[in-house]
Amino acid sequence: MRRPRASVRNQLGRGPARSQRSSTRPCGVLLVLRHQDLASVLPSGRSLLAPSARSRVSSRNYRKASPIAAPLLGASVGSGSGGEPKREGPRIVSGRTTTITPSTRAPARRDASPKGRPGSVPSFTVSPLTAVRVAGGVIVLAATYGSLAILSPDGAATGALAQLLEQAFGWLTVPWCVLFGAVGATIAIGEIAWRRPVIMRLTGGFGFLLCVGTLGVSGPASVASSSMDADGSGAVATATWAILSAWVGSAGAIATAVALATASAVALLGIPRPYWETLGRNLLSAIITTGRYTAIALVWASTHIARALAALVAMIFRTISQLLESRNSAPSAVTAEPELDQDAGRRPSRNRSQPPDEPATSPRGRRSPSVSPASDAATGQRSLIIQTGNQPGRPDAPGQTTTSEPSTRSPLDPAPWPERWQLPPLSLLSVSVAQQMGDNEIAEKAATIEKTLLSFNIPVTVREARVGPTVTQFSLVPGDGVPVKTIKRYEYDLQLRLAAKTLRIELPVPGRPFVGIEIPNDRAASVGLREVLETREFTESKGRLRVALGRDVDGRPRVGDLARMPHLLIAGQTGAGKSVCVNTIIASLLSHCRPDELNLLMIDPKQVELAEYEGIPHLRYPVVTDLAEAGKVLLWACEEMERRYTLLSKAGYRHLDAYNRAIEANAEDATPPAGNGRHEAWTALTRPKPLPYIVLIIDELADLMMFAPDDVEPAICRLTAKARAVGIHLVVATQRPSVNVVTGLIKANIPSRIAFAVASQTDSRVILDTGGAEALLGRGDMLYLPYDQGRPVRVQGAWVSDEELSKIVQFWKDQGRPNYVSKGEIDALSLRDEEAASEKQDRASALLDRAIEVLRTSNHVSVSFLQRKLGIGYPKAAKLMDDLEDAGYVELDEATGKSYRVIAADDPALPTEDELGVGVHPPHVS
Repeated sequence: MRRPRASVRNQLGRGPARSQRSSTRPCGVLLVLRHQDLASVLPSGRSLLAPSARSRVSSRNYRKASPIAAPLLGASVGSGSGGEPKREGPRIVSGRTTTITPSTRAPARRDASPKGRPGSVPSFTVSPLTAVRVAGGVIVLAATYGSLAILSPDGAATGALAQLLEQAFGWLTVPWCVLFGAVGATIAIGEIAWRRPVIMRLTGGFGFLLCVGTLGVSGPASVASSSMDADGSGAVATATWAILSAWVGSAGAIATAVALATASAVALLGIPRPYWETLGRNLLSAIITTGRYTAIALVWASTHIARALAALVAMIFRTISQLLESRNSAPSAVTAEPELDQDAGRRPSRNRSQPPDEPATSPRGRRSPSVSPASDAATGQRSLIIQTGNQPGRPDAPGQTTTSEPSTRSPLDPAPWPERWQLPPLSLLSVSVAQQMGDNEIAEKAATIEKTLLSFNIPVTVREARVGPTVTQFSLVPGDGVPVKTIKRYEYDLQLRLAAKTLRIELPVPGRPFVGIEIPNDRAASVGLREVLETREFTESKGRLRVALGRDVDGRPRVGDLARMPHLLIAGQTGAGKSVCVNTIIASLLSHCRPDELNLLMIDPKQVELAEYEGIPHLRYPVVTDLAEAGKVLLWACEEMERRYTLLSKAGYRHLDAYNRAIEANAEDATPPAGNGRHEAWTALTRPKPLPYIVLIIDELADLMMFAPDDVEPAICRLTAKARAVGIHLVVATQRPSVNVVTGLIKANIPSRIAFAVASQTDSRVILDTGGAEALLGRGDMLYLPYDQGRPVRVQGAWVSDEELSKIVQFWKDQGRPNYVSKGEIDALSLRDEEAASEKQDRASALLDRAIEVLRTSNHVSVSFLQRKLGIGYPKAAKLMDDLEDAGYVELDEATGKSYRVIAADDPALPTEDELGVGVHPPHVS
């Protein structure tokens, strides 16, 4: 029952009466709370929103005093039982302490209706906060019951509920129930119910499930079925799909759902803004990059496929034309007798004495520049040209096969005999991985070069940057009036500013108006042997002894031909890559040469480098590891050279290619040119066989030169000077590039040279006659001096692993065995040292015979006596006396201990000359 407004005024009091009543009646303090005061209260908010004391202040005045809290907690405040006031302690409101002092007051006036009066109903008030929590608990229970109904729909009630939920939410029913349960739990807790992160996460969960369900709707045709099917997306998602598709169409609805699902997932996971912004940028960049590379790959693939199809069509037409020609020429071929080609059988004239030269330059496979060239005349600015060569694993030419059979053959190729020889496939070799520098890194280094030289008053402009496997060459254009040699002075300053391991300056780049500065790459890329063997430069080369060397600073493959070099010198310090280079050359030859086309002689003083090739059918003699035997093998090669020269001279040919071409044309009864007197010699050849090339490989020249310099150097000089015309070529390697090993006579006949990293510029000059090798990096980095160029070229050597070599060697071993030269033929040769020793032994034996004869005739002997009689010096006479004592002709006189006495000449105990082995006695006289 409400009390009149006047009673409230009386309780509060005015003027003097207020102080009188305050001592006898409790005073209710009305608190006007601000919004910020409500934010810091306890979760229930009761202590600050309304006093807990049972005061007589009406709810109406309380609503006027606290307009924020009163509507939330109700309009009336219940009184305590018995009308006793409750003592209140101090309360803190917005930093202020308010004390409510209790006082003794009369009990409150009761209602007019007596207790227990019929019709009276006790009042029961529930606060809205409690109701909200109860509602949250109900939602949790409902969500839990729905989830259980979906998981076990066996009962009647649960089955009906499960069917209803599946029709509404489809295959996302369980996630929806979990989400509703989370919402109910949040409401029931109440403490964190309406905080912003919680609301954002719950909203994100609702949006994500709704968008995912919408995306599950396949189209208008499946709307009805999906709403009723348990595997569908449900009626909620179907309605959402229908609304979106009606507004923006199917494609727009999908895009909108994907975008909203992404945003909802971000809100659900609580990802901060900087993170998803970064994620979005990275995702967009990845999509753009993927699209660009996909377009490049499609263009590259379509181009090469078109070329391959064109090559296939051309090959088909060529095959058909050859078949038609062979069919037309078949009758004449049956009746005709084998004759030698007249042009092939005759002695070539001077202008046709040599085989035709291959083109001076081969096509260059190069990627287009990644930055547009050049200096713009209009703006006056320049841009750096960055060129990168063909990458590992990418063929340079279309239509390349997986075998190493060359696409074209020289017309001088002999007929393949026997037919059983098969070339190893390139699948035995592995594919290397490409590593490239970034354009930003290259631009920074170019700017550093320009700034460094400008600080020394040398204006330069970096126009190009050629990225190779190991080094990058920056092409500089000096300013007007700047001498080129001045740039060389600041080599160490550039190396310091660029923080480079080594630095090489080329003044200028051959054939180009630039100064080249070669700087090592931060990430060196290896060059596999397979990627060079697959290039167009190798497959289209007509060289019979072509070898893969590696790639230069432009990324172009470098291919050499031993038949045109005609010999190769390889030198460098230990661990620089000499042995790998030798193995690469051998593997290149084995990849395209059959045993009937190529014979190998290998000398390996270190006994471990070339032992892997023992037993391949290309070997003409087992791998030589003994130094004395190595010298004899060199002498055998010289004799084989002379034998071939004699054979070609009798046949009337000047080089091996013409001779083999004549053999291929069945030139057994050809008529040589008139008047040369060689007709009888030629007709004496009955069905000769083509002569194979011989490649002599020496892994360490220094050991041979120290063992037998009088035999090794003349033999190498003879071979390098004369052997090229008869198909004998040398590959000589050494790790001691000194003048007593690589002599002037050896260098004069070996124009093609390869220098690996060396210790000093002096060693570089011994190999190349110029410096530069001292600045190499090692690990295959080399300077290659071709026979037809005056300046070396920097090349990263091709790499072949031991496993790949083992596969190639085993492939050839499985096909046949080698045909060795007899060991007796090699042992029959003698070195100069052996001949000199034999002559010295013969002279010593003759001198001993004379001493014995003097002893028998004079029956007296002494050192001085032998000196006078034989006309020799004291050392030889003393050695002869020792020999006579050992043989038993004289003995030392025990009495004097100095003189000798002669044993009786007719003593039968004396050994005869046959027993002494006169003539084979070891020499003691030098």
